[in-house]
Amino acid sequence: MSLRFRIPVAATAALFSAAVLFAAPLPVFAQEDGVAAIVNGDKILEKDLLKAIDTLGIKGKDAEQVKPEVLEQIINEKLIEDDVIKAKIVESEEYKKRMAVLEVQMQRQIYLEEKIKDKITDRLVKAEYDKFVKQNKGKAEIRARHILVPSEAEALQVIKDLDGKADFAELAKRRSSDPSAQRGGDLGYFLREEMVPEFSKEAFSLKVGSHSKKPVKTQFGFHVIKVEDKRDRAVPPLEQVAEPIRQKLGNEALKALLEDLRKKADVKILLSGTAEPAKKK
Repeated sequence: MSLRFRIPVAATAALFSAAVLFAAPLPVFAQEDGVAAIVNGDKILEKDLLKAIDTLGIKGKDAEQVKPEVLEQIINEKLIEDDVIKAKIVESEEYKKRMAVLEVQMQRQIYLEEKIKDKITDRLVKAEYDKFVKQNKGKAEIRARHILVPSEAEALQVIKDLDGKADFAELAKRRSSDPSAQRGGDLGYFLREEMVPEFSKEAFSLKVGSHSKKPVKTQFGFHVIKVEDKRDRAVPPLEQVAEPIRQKLGNEALKALLEDLRKKADVKILLSGTAEPAKKK
């Protein structure tokens, strides 16, 4: 009879490791059209072998070369599958115990999917995206570098060196204590609200190509800032942010569901030092 395999997707490297379970050479028989091998009377079809190779993303000449290794893996899977049946694993207590856990997990998953699916529709995703566009369209952002030092005196010396035509990026690599030092102090593009207020106030007041003429003090130390570019932040298209928006809506729906369940339930937390959240009025 013909047996169609569903081969689990595994890392390609695993297929070719020395532990390909049983690497003994296969006996060679006259080839039957469309059949790659016969194991315990069951046929492994060549088209299923090709599907397994395609699933691994292997194409062209490489696909032809890996046929023997992938076939070995399929045969190994079949041998184990046959022995699992003989061992009557499905009747064992361990199997039943694990299946019970999986059943509960599946029930929860289906329950949650049913409860929140109406909260993450395409229409709601689009509405959330429209709000995102409104909040971010036309927002100014800058690209800046900075040099962070622990004292004002050191910051003043950095400014003096820059006024003397020192290269900002090279100076940042040598003097800055910030992780960005290895990039020449480059912070990339950022919005005003993405940095601490003192830093943003100075950075957004500078002209492109200029550096701060006085140290900027924050909780991190003293900064000297140089602005490289200014522009309006581009809003990404819907397809680029749809999935994060779905996750956000899903998390919000789950939070609301749990809050509702708590309101309806009688929950008493007895663990010392842990308080039950106050119910909203």
